[in-house]
Amino acid sequence: MKATKKTFNLIKTRDGERKGVKTHFFCGDSANDPKMLAEIKSYLNLWIESYTSISDEEKEELFADFDGTLHYDVWTYTLEEEGVQKE
Repeated sequence: MKATKKTFNLIKTRDGERKGVKTHFFCGDSANDPKMLAEIKSYLNLWIESYTSISDEEKEELFADFDGTLHYDVWTYTLEEEGVQKE
């Protein structure tokens, strides 16, 4: 039996705001799916390049412990499983 992929939303929130905006969605087996996390890193890398100019070393440091959450400048991106209520 083939496992069903789950849908995860990437939420972008500005510092000081309570609720963020869904910017994109990704599909994976779990929140730790390496292929999905690589796709998210690629997506966020493109966003950073369009948002600002930082060195490759700074980007490498920014993504060193990437687990689906990224904080840069006044923005926080978080990965949330679709259909799961946050407490």
